[in-house]
Amino acid sequence: MDQFTETTSESWFGRLGNSFKQVVFGLILIVVSGVLLWWNEGRAVTTARSLAEGQSAVVNVAADKVDTANEGKLVHVSGEATSKGPVKDPDYGVTSPNPALMLERKVEMFQWAEEKKSETHTKVGGGTETKTTYTYKTEWSTTLNKSSDFKQPQGHDNPQTMPEGHTFVSDSATLGAFKLNETLLHQIKASQPVSPEAKNVEASPQGAAFRVVSGGLYKGTDPSQPKVGDIRITFTYVAPTTISVIAQQAGEAFQPYQTKSGDALQMLSMGTVSAQQMFKEAHDANNMLTWILRGVGWLLMTIGIGSLFSPLTTFASVLPFMGDILGFGVGLFAMVTGFGISAIIIALAWIAYRPLVAVGLLAAVVGVVFLAKRMAAGRQAA
Repeated sequence: MDQFTETTSESWFGRLGNSFKQVVFGLILIVVSGVLLWWNEGRAVTTARSLAEGQSAVVNVAADKVDTANEGKLVHVSGEATSKGPVKDPDYGVTSPNPALMLERKVEMFQWAEEKKSETHTKVGGGTETKTTYTYKTEWSTTLNKSSDFKQPQGHDNPQTMPEGHTFVSDSATLGAFKLNETLLHQIKASQPVSPEAKNVEASPQGAAFRVVSGGLYKGTDPSQPKVGDIRITFTYVAPTTISVIAQQAGEAFQPYQTKSGDALQMLSMGTVSAQQMFKEAHDANNMLTWILRGVGWLLMTIGIGSLFSPLTTFASVLPFMGDILGFGVGLFAMVTGFGISAIIIALAWIAYRPLVAVGLLAAVVGVVFLAKRMAAGRQAA
C-alpha cells in the first residue's frame, strides 16, 4: 500500500464564480426532487392497488398437477423446485451436483484499487486549500479497476481485461408440474459451493491455464502470496429447495400477471409461504421503498435549496468564521424548507392519486384544529 497527496488551492474569486454554477445545479436538483417525490407517490399507489388486486384474485393450486381451468389466472403454488439434471459451465468444465437449478461462476482478480480522501479548509480572504490523499492498495475484486482512471497510474498498472462471471440456469427446472422461468430462478437465494474436478477443468476451453486450489480455480504462481493479475474463480450451485410462487399460469409455465391497476405480478419466496403472507411482505417492501424514496427526495430538495445560497455563503467566507455561521444557518433553513416543500408535493400527489384518502386526512386535520380552538376558547372563558 502506498499514498500520494495532492494540494490544490482556489481563490475567493474563483469560488464565487463557481458558486453561481451551484445555483443552476441547485435549481436542477429541486426540479429532480419534485419529479421524484411526485412519481414515487404514484408508483406507491399503483403497486399497492396492484397487490390488493392480486390478493383478491389469487388462487391456491397444488404443485403436482396443472389444471387447465386456472389458465390465465393468478395462482399461488408451493412445493419443491428441482431439475432433471446438473448444470454445467462449458468454459471451465465445472458441473454442479445432480440435480441443480443454477450454477454461478464468480471471478475475482487481484489488482490495484484507489481510495480518495479530501480535506478542505477555508483561509482568511475566502480562498480554500484542499488536500487530497490517494491511497493505493491491492485487493481481490470482481470488477476491473482501470488504471487509466487513477490519479497516479504509474506503478499501479492493472491488466486491461479479466474473465467474466456468469450464472447458468437449468432449462429443466420445475416446481412440481410447472416449469420455472429464469426470472423466478434468479430469485432463489440458497447456494452451496462446488468443488471443480481437475481433469474436467484441464480438458475445458478456458480451464487449461488454471489449477484447482482450495475448492476453486487459480491462475497465478502462489495463492498464499497473490500478485497483481492473479485470478481466482469459485463456483456455487442452487440445489433443489422448497419455494412458493405467485404468478400467472400460462400453460405449464409461469409468467407475470398483468393487473388492471398497472403492475405485473410475479413473486417468489423461500420455503412454504402462504399467499397472504407473500402479499403482506410485498406490501411491507412497497411501504419501505416509498419512505426511502421520500427521504431521498427530501435530501435532494435540501441540497438544492442550500445550493441556491452558495454565492452568499461564499461571499461571507472572506472571514471563515462568518462563512461557517452563515453556512450552518443556510443548512438548517434548507432542511426545514426542503421538508416543507417535500411535504407539500407529497400532499398534492396524494390529492391527485388518492383523493378520498387525502380528503379524509384533510377533514381530520381541520377537525383537530377546530377542537383545539374550542378547547382554547373554553379555557379563556373559564
